Amino acid sequence: MYKTILDKLLKVEGTVAAIAFLCAATAILADVIGRELFGGGIWGAAKFAVFGTVTAGFLGIGLATHAGMHLRPQFADSWIPARFEPAMQRITPLVTAIIFFFLGVLSFLYVRETFEYGQLAPVLDWPMWIIQLVMPYAFFSNGVRNLIYALQPDLSPKPAGIF
Repeated sequence: MYKTILDKLLKVEGTVAAIAFLCAATAILADVIGRELFGGGIWGAAKFAVFGTVTAGFLGIGLATHAGMHLRPQFADSWIPARFEPAMQRITPLVTAIIFFFLGVLSFLYVRETFEYGQLAPVLDWPMWIIQLVMPYAFFSNGVRNLIYALQPDLSPKPAGIF
């Protein structure tokens, strides 16, 4: 069951991140072509591209974690004796999950406040909360991902090698 959840998260987040990045790149390319060939860019293209890139970036947190490419303090690996490694394989993702859930709550409160104040995105005049929803989603999905790693360490990604 846990593997299925991880696979679904990877598939959905990877697809949405790729689409968001493709949309961002297309908007910038169309804007540049418009400027170079027709003397004027596309109104709001740069801001749209920023939102697409931010969406892809937030979803990329989970993609990097799944691939074992997430940031971690490798310099501290030798601080814990080897005999504690089995416990650390559960404790580390559990602490990470707690941090992600905390960030998820904070970002949810932030998005809710944006919604309540009716803030609009500059230039595009879109409701900001719609664009910001990726933040609590990314934090909560990574909290779930790390909780699964804590419960079933064999599903944890293996650290990727450095170049």
